[in-house]
Amino acid sequence: MEEKRALISQTPQDILGPEDQAHSLRQYFSPGRETVVVAITSGKGGVGKTNFTANTAYLLAQMGKKVCVLDADLGLANIDVLLGLVPRKTLANVLRGECTMTDIVLEGPGGMAIIPASSGLREMANMGREQQKILADQMASLDGEFDFLFIDTAAGISQQVMAFLAASPQVILITTPEPTAVTDAYAMVKLLNSEYGKRTIYLVVNMVRRYREGEETAGKLSLVVKRFLGEHIKIEHLGSLPYQTDIAISVREQRLYVEKYPDRKFAGLLKEICYKLTDFTLFPGVRGGVSLFAKALMRGLGNK
Repeated sequence: MEEKRALISQTPQDILGPEDQAHSLRQYFSPGRETVVVAITSGKGGVGKTNFTANTAYLLAQMGKKVCVLDADLGLANIDVLLGLVPRKTLANVLRGECTMTDIVLEGPGGMAIIPASSGLREMANMGREQQKILADQMASLDGEFDFLFIDTAAGISQQVMAFLAASPQVILITTPEPTAVTDAYAMVKLLNSEYGKRTIYLVVNMVRRYREGEETAGKLSLVVKRFLGEHIKIEHLGSLPYQTDIAISVREQRLYVEKYPDRKFAGLLKEICYKLTDFTLFPGVRGGVSLFAKALMRGLGNK
């Protein structure tokens, strides 16, 4: 097991030559797929957004889906750290024109693909027009290569975050039952609807401490949304996940919770959410979905 973890934590460049690396990465690419693009966000930090994204991607990969996670927290990236990966190249290298998007793809646990961003680089948080175009063009190159493309955004409502959310056909909003988290979730729904015309927001309530707490939280948020924003906005509750005191252990070990504890209730409930995500009547694949996302992202990032 330790040897397997050590292998996963390496980049393709660590263990393969350039030609072999290209061959290895082709396992992800199957042109003709209809990629479901989903942005995963939260009104505030600390609600488990990135953990949700990574664990969901892992379970979907275990179900035979080709899944890619883009770390869209461009200035403070951390999904590679969460997974114990050490990228040699990141989105920063792509935006500088030093390599392509496929050159930086890492293999994560379960076979999911990871596109790592950079942490602590101001240039990533403040892209110029040329860098924005490079990002959009490189994103478009992934069109049809995956079943799912998850966009793991930063927390909050910065212009960059909202550009990713506005461009994504589907948005999953992560909250907890805490009043501050629910308040920020409402603010996010309001902004997504009033500024970007989103009419359906998918909701996951994380860190619930009793059986009914998730449904109660989703119900309260839906009620407030309907009362103050109108009946035309739909909050689709995908499910709730329990508070786990031992999730910190898996984070410290840089292992996914559902990989370390596959038989826990958390894993079972997250699998139910994954089954919903594979229901294409709920999350339809749109032909050219990534290309359309890339074009919309370019427009959004350019509105500075």
